Amino acid sequence: MNDIEAYLANDDLKDFTIILNNEKFKVHKMILAARSSVFAEIIKNNPEVEEIKLTDIPTNIFKKVLDFIYFDIIPNSKNDLIEIYDVAKKLKTKSLKNAIEKGLLKKLNNENVFDLFLFALKHKINDLKKISIVRNQEIFPEMNFKNDLTEQFEELRKFSEINRIMKDLSEKLT
Repeated sequence: MNDIEAYLANDDLKDFTIILNNEKFKVHKMILAARSSVFAEIIKNNPEVEEIKLTDIPTNIFKKVLDFIYFDIIPNSKNDLIEIYDVAKKLKTKSLKNAIEKGLLKKLNNENVFDLFLFALKHKINDLKKISIVRNQEIFPEMNFKNDLTEQFEELRKFSEINRIMKDLSEKLT
């Protein structure tokens, strides 16, 4: 552990508490404000406040967000990245949001391309959407993909389901 990590881990020097589902997280105002514009606004507008209560974030997800805020650690699994994305958007942690988007690009494969494409559309993640379109064209060459796939969702979903069923059958037969 380097000097900065030791400082960040020292609870005696933390000046702010976040209460979440009856669990308390001691943190540094300065670090929170630097990494989240939502926390920056709360702290700037209420400098005397020493604790806040959050109610709409699962504790396990918030711990992962704090890992990033303090140490730039992002989860390795696609599901974890997806789970914390909404919280990253809600807390306006732009660097975490960007790190998640890059992480999802690295996780893109033939099995999850459709799900990640839908996720990219829902959250307007253009790079992930574009690469998913290319990957979908490779997997389903018989489909005529366009940049706007709104009309093709049902057809793509059917192809994706058929692909999953075929894979499951193949695994069961071997």
